[in-house]
Amino acid sequence: MVYRGVAGLDRDIGGLLGERLDKFKVVVMPDFFIDRIVELPSLEVFLREVRSKIKSGGGSVHRLEQTEIRGGNAANTAYALGRLGLSVDLIAVADRYSELFLRSVFSSLTNVRIDTIKGEPGYTVSLEFPHKGRIVNVMLSDVGDISKAGPDMMPVNYSKRISEADVVGVFNWAANMKGSELAEDVFSKASEKSVSTYFAPADLSGRKEEIPGLFSRLRGILKILSINENEARVMGKALSVKPLPADYRPKDTVRSAELLSEVTGTRIDIHTPFGSASSYEGETHFAEVFKVEQNICTGAGDVWDAVNITGYLLQIEPDDRLKLANAAAGLYISSNEAESPSREQITSFLKVNFSGRKH
Repeated sequence: MVYRGVAGLDRDIGGLLGERLDKFKVVVMPDFFIDRIVELPSLEVFLREVRSKIKSGGGSVHRLEQTEIRGGNAANTAYALGRLGLSVDLIAVADRYSELFLRSVFSSLTNVRIDTIKGEPGYTVSLEFPHKGRIVNVMLSDVGDISKAGPDMMPVNYSKRISEADVVGVFNWAANMKGSELAEDVFSKASEKSVSTYFAPADLSGRKEEIPGLFSRLRGILKILSINENEARVMGKALSVKPLPADYRPKDTVRSAELLSEVTGTRIDIHTPFGSASSYEGETHFAEVFKVEQNICTGAGDVWDAVNITGYLLQIEPDDRLKLANAAAGLYISSNEAESPSREQITSFLKVNFSGRKH
């Protein structure tokens, strides 16, 4: 194994985002959720309040801050890519009401084209609370008709859209019972046209028994797999390689990425709260995250994916690509608005964090 950690920085990597990005086209699909974020003081306090209400026959728990936002891995990634300035096609499940909401959210991004698949979108209540010094979330989801978003539900022109893209991404396989068929169809079409393929399957734990078959189907047509630490752990167990430990360290993340890349035959990118790793053909890279004050956790992985995809399109070296993605995720989770960062914001963040520093 060739392992490369955080390289010395004697230049501004934020400048790597300086060129025009609208020349790149990315197609993403198929999930769109309406998310309600509920901020809890702590899990223990919340459960105590719930038990109290149950004992008294029911009632309301007041003074919980809540926000309704755009959700879904594909929709969030499309939005983050749009904020960076890329040309984006989003293909997503939505009914008449939710389509209005979706188009309203994207109204300022004229570089994002939306095609809706008629059906019920997903709905999620995300409970966010502090745990071991950081904010974690538990998402309660109704996946709606995303669960049956197979190739047969795609728009009639979707093959053409794929052939015109630079990258095509399939997201949230975990919620889509036809996700294997969709990923295989999309990636086969993309590979025929030499279009790069990106897969972010989301929480795999409920479909562990399908994982070996999934990656057998995708072998040779999937170029990049993006997962978090929990998904890496589940994949390791399902594919009979040493899983990422619960108390993992950077070296464990590096090793997990390498093992999963070897067994799947694809590039593995793992993003975690402590750092990110990228591994392919025995060469593995790792970059630590930036230390920021965390205000948000829901959606950070989608922002990371958007900048990671952009890094691939710009052919940025893996070390710098991981740093850029980590910077974007750090900016996002430290914000108060749950807004994906622009490339100008990412550049400014990097100038501040790397000013006068060497790693």
